[in-house]
Amino acid sequence: MKLSSLTLLLLAAFLSAPLARAGASYLTEGVNPSDLAHSSRFYDTGKGHYWQWPTTYKDVFKQYQDAGNQYTFMGELQKRVPDSEKNKVYTSDYDWYYGNWTQNLKSDANTCWYQTSANLIQHWQTYYGVFAQNSADLPYGMTYSRDSLDVLGGTQSLRVAMVFYDNIYNKGGDLQTAADYYFGGADLTKMAQRWSYTVPGNIVTSVSTSDYKITSTPTGGTASEGGYFKDYFPAPLQKGSDLTNLSTSAVDVSTNNITTGQALVAAMGCSIADDGSIVQDIKGQIVYLSLNSSSSGHAITCYGFTLNDDNTIKSLKVTNSDDVQYTLFDLYVDNSLRLYTDEACTERWMYANCSWTINGIENIRTPDELVQMYAEYTSQERNLEWNGKRSTWSDTYESTTDQLPTASTGWEVYVDSQTNDAHDK
Repeated sequence: MKLSSLTLLLLAAFLSAPLARAGASYLTEGVNPSDLAHSSRFYDTGKGHYWQWPTTYKDVFKQYQDAGNQYTFMGELQKRVPDSEKNKVYTSDYDWYYGNWTQNLKSDANTCWYQTSANLIQHWQTYYGVFAQNSADLPYGMTYSRDSLDVLGGTQSLRVAMVFYDNIYNKGGDLQTAADYYFGGADLTKMAQRWSYTVPGNIVTSVSTSDYKITSTPTGGTASEGGYFKDYFPAPLQKGSDLTNLSTSAVDVSTNNITTGQALVAAMGCSIADDGSIVQDIKGQIVYLSLNSSSSGHAITCYGFTLNDDNTIKSLKVTNSDDVQYTLFDLYVDNSLRLYTDEACTERWMYANCSWTINGIENIRTPDELVQMYAEYTSQERNLEWNGKRSTWSDTYESTTDQLPTASTGWEVYVDSQTNDAHDK
């Protein structure tokens, strides 16, 4: 059989690329597998409708009781509980389950895409958030204490995710939709043409098939036009060029998923060194894995991987923001990119009564000027100096500031239009 030009190009790229050592693995920095809840750069936010999920509501009810029949355990999310509910006292988990306290926190069942996107964005912000135009207004950090993450399963634990919840309908999407809006301020009302259906969500009275944006922000929420980094990510953005780096879903099995392994390494901001080790080149990049099954699509977050000695993917370290658990687990990959729970690839990973296959590998593409600015910002030879014009970063529910490049956050930087150099003002 005559090989296609594409196959020959892929084979040439493989032969010229360094090969990973057998079992070479990578886990992004800031992730402590033995204590994920207190890791400095691990996130696994979850959907709001899980507040009353059968597997969690009793634990949530106990938190309510332990707090003296108050909602303080929910951190800043307690402001979203209706006032009429705050005056009630629930004495049984049965009444709690059927209570109305979650009415402003639900209706997000179709949002695995922005939950996963929020994980990526918050991780990225721990490096580059200091360079936001209005860093004091940046939705950074957690909505409640890290000490509650395990028992609450990470449900609505990220401020980034709540920005999406407040401003986007409960409907399908992807990283491009999330990133275009959050980074560049893309007009949500013009994005629905990418999707052919509409599912009403949150507190809305009417939905247009040409409209992504919620017209009535849920109680306790915040209306936002996004665009928190629009100087670096001007909207509109195009997948595969300006912002997100999407590998093709048309995997050539004859290459034994070599190219997909290389795409994953690159998407994580890494490369394979001549000695076969994995080296991180760009900080802040984790991966959005787009999955498909026979009946639907899904998205999960990838924090690490292990390669075979031919650069194919052996396993992935992932979190599923739709399983009501704050956890990191391993999935194994066969040559057709199907996902399994065992190394021998005999037990398919089942979620929502479906088995899943990798359909796309996406990441936030960090602009070169931000990479350069971060290098200067953290340089031991020349740190940018605090200008004293801003207050310290407001992050009520973080016990430390080690998620930021430095403890101080009152920084202003700009990029010289001629040299792209970062300067302190």
